[in-house]
Amino acid sequence: MTCNERHLVMAMTLCAHAHEGQKDKAGNPYILHPLRVAAAGTDLDQVVLGLLHDVVEDTTYTLADLRKQGFPETLVRAVDAISKRRGESREAYL
Repeated sequence: MTCNERHLVMAMTLCAHAHEGQKDKAGNPYILHPLRVAAAGTDLDQVVLGLLHDVVEDTTYTLADLRKQGFPETLVRAVDAISKRRGESREAYL
């Protein structure tokens, strides 16, 4: 992938907006989960992917929305690869 600092800022903003008001199973703000995933990244691409990893899966945002916002196609494909679809079995997802 080829993410840069602009993509990082875009991902942070999108992630915060997309998960606003969501809670995890323990009742904590959901945003803490993608922040933890992003913090585990070892390069900028992994951090941006960590921020966006649940956006398509758990919100109304689509892969097309990520493309329209200007994220690199390699990142969009990575988000697609790790996104579980509604109705998709665990076996098919894995």
